[in-house]
Amino acid sequence: TAYNSTFSGGSTVSAQRFWAEFLTDLGTFQVGRAPIHWGLGVIHNSGDELFDRYQSTGDTFKMISKFGNFSLIPAHTKYAMGSAVGGGGTQGATLSEYTIGLRYENPDEDFEGGVQLVRRIAGGQSSAAGINSLTTGGMNLTIWDLFAKKRMGKFDFALEAPIFKGDLVGYTYQAFALALEMKYRASDAWTFAIKGGKVPGQP
Repeated sequence: TAYNSTFSGGSTVSAQRFWAEFLTDLGTFQVGRAPIHWGLGVIHNSGDELFDRYQSTGDTFKMISKFGNFSLIPAHTKYAMGSAVGGGGTQGATLSEYTIGLRYENPDEDFEGGVQLVRRIAGGQSSAAGINSLTTGGMNLTIWDLFAKKRMGKFDFALEAPIFKGDLVGYTYQAFALALEMKYRASDAWTFAIKGGKVPGQP
């Protein structure tokens, strides 16, 4: 079970991801059941890497507007089918997510960073992943997700730090996570990586 994904089920052959992108003067619009990614993938992970186990997929409407080195990215996503925290279930409940991200990219300096604000809302009737009919209350979380990546010669350094605050099944919830990553590109054929992190949760 993926915590932040919507997948089709019940068919031998089904489309898990199907979306369209439209290029306009305002920016790029993305509509459909699309992969979602931010930073190192702690909160939203598109699952594109070889050893990624979980994929973030949802019914999304997203706009990406570029202003020089900056990108403004507002989006609305719904998760369903019971495979998301607060998703699906027999009652047809969904989880709604409202996000706005500000990303900075400077290829000349080999630097990328940004901050994303996530509002995650689900009702108490959901039957998925810890929010079910046996509990009181749903989900109303705010997440501030910061990340930065820097390339220095043959080394890549990156970090992501999401901060959670809000209500979860009737309880006040506050937590944070920290992910660190370092890569060494020894040659075109060999790359070595080390990853670490801390997810203390809430007592």
